[in-house]
Amino acid sequence: MTYAAMYGCTPSTAGKLTAWLKMFRGQASYPLLMPLIFAEFERKSHFNVLDRERTSSRQLVLNTFAATSEVENFGPMTRSGMLKSTNLWHQISALKIGLECFHDQIVKMIEHSEVLARSTFSHSKEDSESIERYTTEQHDTGERIKRRLSEILAEYNIRVKECNSALGGMELASQKESSFNTRRDSKKSISIARAMKRDGGQMKTILHLGMVFLPGTFLAIRRYEQDSSFLLMAMRGPPANDS
Repeated sequence: MTYAAMYGCTPSTAGKLTAWLKMFRGQASYPLLMPLIFAEFERKSHFNVLDRERTSSRQLVLNTFAATSEVENFGPMTRSGMLKSTNLWHQISALKIGLECFHDQIVKMIEHSEVLARSTFSHSKEDSESIERYTTEQHDTGERIKRRLSEILAEYNIRVKECNSALGGMELASQKESSFNTRRDSKKSISIARAMKRDGGQMKTILHLGMVFLPGTFLAIRRYEQDSSFLLMAMRGPPANDS
């Protein structure tokens, strides 16, 4: 009977770890068994986070495309919306980097399993029957672990591509939003230019009217002043003779 103490594990994690050790029974001493179990735990944690972030990014892309399809219902992105979009992009980018780094570690584990199969757990003519049976069991265990690591490696390759797809969708949504804002601003500029053109036409009409009627107005005012002066002189009469 073997006893072990597990520190820093929740009861559920300890139960899963114990189940893995029971499944391998006598081969639990294989050097790569514990790294494989840790890889399984990290795989589940990574993929759960990725599924959650992909759902958020997909919803963000759908909301952006739905909003930009309706001019009257789309306004400038709020500060909180911009921060949410930026944080989501950073989270998925960091997750992608983490997946790629763990992918490299799994490759090294597979390479190490091949080294163990060629050296530590290889058969020799001088081995006794018990040693040969032990090396055979360990060699078979190493092949099982190698196959499982290869499956995990293939899953990580797919998940990295999913990260690239999510980031590409967010970049496409950002480009569509920027293009929409540019077109909207262009339409506003065109509307302003047309309004200024109409105002300029009205000013031109007013100017023409002024050029036509203003000289006549000046003449009429001049004639009125002359008539007023003549009438005033007539009302005063001739100047008085002091003699």
